[in-house]
Parts: sequence; structure tokens; C-alpha cells
Amino acid sequence: MDHSADVLGWIEENFIMCEIEIESCPLFPYGRLITDTNGETMIVYWDIVSGQVDYRFP
Repeated sequence: MDHSADVLGWIEENFIMCEIEIESCPLFPYGRLITDTNGETMIVYWDIVSGQVDYRFP
């Protein structure tokens, strides 16, 4: 099952899209690297253990 839409949906619900940059982060399942206007980053991905979107701050 493709959970890419779940990850992107979570990002759209929690961020103002014009204020962030999104890059692919293939080290995580369906991972996306988010960078805000201050240069802060986080990784949003599909956690295969919990079966939901999760995130981490590097």
C-alpha cells in the first residue's frame, strides 16, 4: 500500500505549505524532509510498526 498520500496529507494539515520546502528522504518509508523559512528541518515518514505518520527532528 502506498502511504505517500498519508504523509503528504499530514504535512498539509500541520504546515502552511508556502512557508516550507519539501524534499524526498528515501532513508525513511515515504519520507519527506521539511525545511521551514528559518532553516529548521524535520523528517516526516510512514512508521511501519505503528501504522501511522510519524516525525523526527534531526
